[in-house]
Amino acid sequence: MFSKLELSNQASASLVRPRGCADLFVPKGEWVVKHWRFGRCIATYRFPNAISAEGKTALLNVMFGATAKITAWYVGLIDATKGAAFAAGTPNLAVTTDTYAAINQAGNGWSEYAGYSDTSDTTFPGGTGLAAATARPLWTPGTPVVAGSAVSVQNTATSNVQLTAAGIVAGLFVVGGGTQPQKQTDHAAGSTLWSTAAFTNGNVTVANSDTLQMTYSVGC
Repeated sequence: MFSKLELSNQASASLVRPRGCADLFVPKGEWVVKHWRFGRCIATYRFPNAISAEGKTALLNVMFGATAKITAWYVGLIDATKGAAFAAGTPNLAVTTDTYAAINQAGNGWSEYAGYSDTSDTTFPGGTGLAAATARPLWTPGTPVVAGSAVSVQNTATSNVQLTAAGIVAGLFVVGGGTQPQKQTDHAAGSTLWSTAAFTNGNVTVANSDTLQMTYSVGC
C-alpha cells in the first residue's frame, strides 16, 4: 500500500495605491509683455509669477469669509537699479511673502519703478483723478475661460505704459484694494499685493519713450 503526500504552494499579491487628490487649487499667473521702441516691437517677454501669501489670504477671505471683493487691480513695475530681492526667494514660483505695505520701505528687498506714464487708462474708480504720470495702469480682467479642468482669466485690453526716462526694470507686480492702489509708490495699509514676477531672462533696459504693452493671465 502506498501513501501519496501532495504538497502545493500558492502565492498571491495585490497592489494598493493611496487615493490621489482629485484636484489641487493652485492659483498661478503668466505675463506676456511686448516692448516697443519707435513704433517697432523689439522684444516679447513671457514669464510666470508668484502669488503672494497676502494675495492668497485675500482670495480665501473673499470666497469663504466676509471680506468684500477687490473691484480694481493695477500693475506696477519693479526697479532693478534698487535691487530685486524678493521675499521667500524666486518670485516666479508658487508663493512669496512680500506685502503691499512693504513697497518702497526700508528693509524691503525691492522698490517700485516710477519712471513711466500710464497710457492705457487714466480714469480710476472713486474719482481720484490721478494724472497719468503718477498712476499705475489698470488691469481689467475679462470673463474666465474654461479649458478642460483649467480656468483662467486675462485683461480685456493690454495695460500700457510709456517710459519717461531710461532705466532698468526687473519685473512686475499686481495690486488692488485699499485707498489708492492706483498711485505709483503707494504702500498704505489695507491694499493687497497679489503677485510679483521677474523677467526670467534677466532685467530689461528701457529707454525714454519706450512702450510696454502688458497682458496678464491668472488661473488655476
